[in-house]
Amino acid sequence: MFLRALAIVVGLAYYGVPLLFATPDPLRSIRVLQWKQPDGAFHPACTTWATRVEALQVWVTAAHCVPLGPTEYAIDGRRATVFQWNGDLDLAALRGGPATSPLQIAYGPATALQPIMTIGFPFGHRDPHMTAGISSGQDGEGWALFGVAVGNGMSGAPVLDARSYLVVGMIQRAECEPPGWCPFSNGVTAQTLRRFLFEDPGVRAPSTHVPPVPVDLIIEDPSMAALRARETGE
Repeated sequence: MFLRALAIVVGLAYYGVPLLFATPDPLRSIRVLQWKQPDGAFHPACTTWATRVEALQVWVTAAHCVPLGPTEYAIDGRRATVFQWNGDLDLAALRGGPATSPLQIAYGPATALQPIMTIGFPFGHRDPHMTAGISSGQDGEGWALFGVAVGNGMSGAPVLDARSYLVVGMIQRAECEPPGWCPFSNGVTAQTLRRFLFEDPGVRAPSTHVPPVPVDLIIEDPSMAALRARETGE
């Protein structure tokens, strides 16, 4: 009976069923990142998560989700501004948004076959979806490999150790073309996140530099891709 129940839970997790946790902490710390569109409304774009840098709460996401420029951002409907950005690492941090409990970042990398999970907001959903799997180590370029399924809009989603909820990485790209669920994903490790947040932040906003969009990294709502194309003239 236990194995059957476990199989059902894992199967639901793989296909991204809306998540109901016994403990609410991870859910409070992971939110929808929104862009302001020409109609004046904020629409879902990517996923972001809260952590703490010294006494400051910050929201972390992928840099390609928040290109520096005139675009306005919100987290769950509350305004947020980019204050830290690194295009080489595809990482960004924002201030603002709702106050919440922060996630803690692990000190070591996820090991091969380590049980992991990610929580994000795919396909414009406003309810969190969780997928579970295992870590597959790193590739030759230093990207972390995650055996968790992702969908459009899950760029920036934290990858959590399935037991401790420590952040062991972050989703930045997938191994298949949207739309639909991609069975594998990759991104940065916990060490890279710590280096970005605590040691070498890179570009700090405000800045006049508008970075090129790494198209191969985009996992976002299709409407946001269309908006980005209009703004960049691509």
